[in-house]
Amino acid sequence: MKNIIGIVVLVMVVAGCSFADKLKVTKTADPPEASNTTIITAPKSEEPSLPTAKKSESAAGLSLEDFNKLQNGMKYEETVKILGSECVEASSFSSGSRKSVTYKWEGAKYERITAIFRNDELTSKI
Repeated sequence: MKNIIGIVVLVMVVAGCSFADKLKVTKTADPPEASNTTIITAPKSEEPSLPTAKKSESAAGLSLEDFNKLQNGMKYEETVKILGSECVEASSFSSGSRKSVTYKWEGAKYERITAIFRNDELTSKI
């Protein structure tokens, strides 16, 4: 029984020592109201920093503002005028007198606007 307790204590001591090596200990100058203050801090993480601000417009000219200007019922030509460029036809479907066409505008960094037109009128945007 003493052997098991001894092993557990030994493992805890080794684990504690390895964790203590990762902590940064700094001593501060003695302030008038306290003496010998020690601050222990964890090391800074080495994670990549995230971008703090995002551009509202991509290299291809796609922007949230332009996306919000698109309204159901607009013609294809009006949509192209707002987005400022031609696009790629992703798919089309015809049934009788109804024709549905899906167009896709692509910008930098995976920016994309997809618009669905039925009989040349905007019905959906993504």
